[in-house]
Amino acid sequence: MQGDLPDGSGSLARMLRVLGLLSEEPNGLTNSELAERTGIPRPTISRLLAQLSAIAFVHQRAGSERFKMGPGVLKLSQAFLDQLNIRAAFREYFQQVAETAGAAVHLGYRDRLDMVVVEIVQPRSATLFTRQRIGSHMDLVTSALGRAYIVGLPEVERQALMRTLVEAGVTTAESFTRAYSHAAQEINDRGCCSSFGEWNPVIHAVATWIHAPDGEMYSISCGGPGYLLPPEFLLSNAVQEMRRAIEQMSKETGIRSAFDHVASARKRT
Repeated sequence: MQGDLPDGSGSLARMLRVLGLLSEEPNGLTNSELAERTGIPRPTISRLLAQLSAIAFVHQRAGSERFKMGPGVLKLSQAFLDQLNIRAAFREYFQQVAETAGAAVHLGYRDRLDMVVVEIVQPRSATLFTRQRIGSHMDLVTSALGRAYIVGLPEVERQALMRTLVEAGVTTAESFTRAYSHAAQEINDRGCCSSFGEWNPVIHAVATWIHAPDGEMYSISCGGPGYLLPPEFLLSNAVQEMRRAIEQMSKETGIRSAFDHVASARKRT
């Protein structure tokens, strides 16, 4: 779930609602389906689709009633990705993590009520690749990527996020608090939190948060099929590799991470 799209009566808000729905349907939607899901009259939907088609934001294959996302959106999405300077450093420092752990490593960024994957590295020799791709979404409360992000938030922002998720029906206050408490304890202990089959029954992953020099916060997860990546391996080998990569990345880029807090706590004791 990505959160509610704008409810405004303006054409831009309506266009965004249409694009949001089409982005979630790989097989596309018909005029009638879009009208039903948005509550916008069919004649208005037809006009919006014509305008979006004119700029290649939506596409209708000849002979089909279904509309899909068009190539025009690539320019916007690429512009967004290009401004995330952290992606290049992530690829450089985490490729070795993927090779050593034999797992996919994802860089995530919050998109309303989800985490969105903005970069991926995986072993070059892998025979089984991650199903996630750039643009894929992961749950904030049940995925390791989301939990790490929640832990990295200041308390005021975390409480506001919990209220938003609860009001949207994504989770309950009890589930959010339980997930946060467990993830926070894990990160305090070792710098990473985990999700073993809780977001996806067959996926195991560990994750941590980082703050980029520009102030943006991201989370990084390492994981894959549970039968290949048991918890004990991820919590030891993978976490160790992630710590090493983040320490090197910090020296070069100035990022701050959960591992900084773990190191400080150990020095105090």
